[in-house]
Amino acid sequence: MTFVSSQNPHVNQNYGEILYLGINRKMNNKTKKQVVFICEAGLIAALYTVLTLVSAVFGLASREIQVRLSEALSILPFFSPAAIPGLTVGCIVSN
Repeated sequence: MTFVSSQNPHVNQNYGEILYLGINRKMNNKTKKQVVFICEAGLIAALYTVLTLVSAVFGLASREIQVRLSEALSILPFFSPAAIPGLTVGCIVSN
């Protein structure tokens, strides 16, 4: 049974297929894992950047007692390998 999402008609949720211009392309597990890895890394990089900028806007990271909100994300590589490139890119972008 094929179920096409009402939100995005190009994604077939049951079989992991992408319908693009009438072409049916099946995504294998390796491709799905790579997409999830890149998305997680991007979200972590964006979160690191936002937390760094919030600290800078409110002056939390430039006083005698520094509060660096983004450094709380430093523990994430223990839980997800996607955090390693995510934190690296986030640090490069925000600094």
